[in-house]
Amino acid sequence: MTIKFKKDEQLIICSEEDIYYYHNYQIKINAKLSAYQVYCHMTSNPPWGLSLAFKIRDKISTIFGVKQIDGFKNKTESQVQVNDHLDFFLVEHITDSELALTSRDVHLSVMVFIKISEISSRLNLLSITTSVKIHNGFGKAYMLPVGLVHGIIVKALLKKMHVSLP
Repeated sequence: MTIKFKKDEQLIICSEEDIYYYHNYQIKINAKLSAYQVYCHMTSNPPWGLSLAFKIRDKISTIFGVKQIDGFKNKTESQVQVNDHLDFFLVEHITDSELALTSRDVHLSVMVFIKISEISSRLNLLSITTSVKIHNGFGKAYMLPVGLVHGIIVKALLKKMHVSLP
């Protein structure tokens, strides 16, 4: 798939006017990591609350025909390519500094875009952008609680980046 939508230099799932949910969070990191390494680091050992939320989500969503996602799995930092799967995401685009992941079903389409921009020789700006397009009422209902906590979850996962990097 060719990704063609952008907002503020971030890749997004659809045109801006069709986005139902958009979240962008940025932090400065003092490590030279690829976007894929950032994803692996963020999703390794997720907080117990997030693991519980994934289990609850899977129980409720399967009633409505949504595939279980089973949360984040431990990954080795082996090479990934476009069309590979990372956890419940499809890799749509990957370079050292960018990683675009999507998850699509009949209810909604989601893109998580990780981008690393160099600020100086010792400092990078890490951006995580999530965009969602809903397709029906269940997608909208699903996004009500997810939208409330998504920013908190991203901040918690990125806080690990701050704490554990030199």
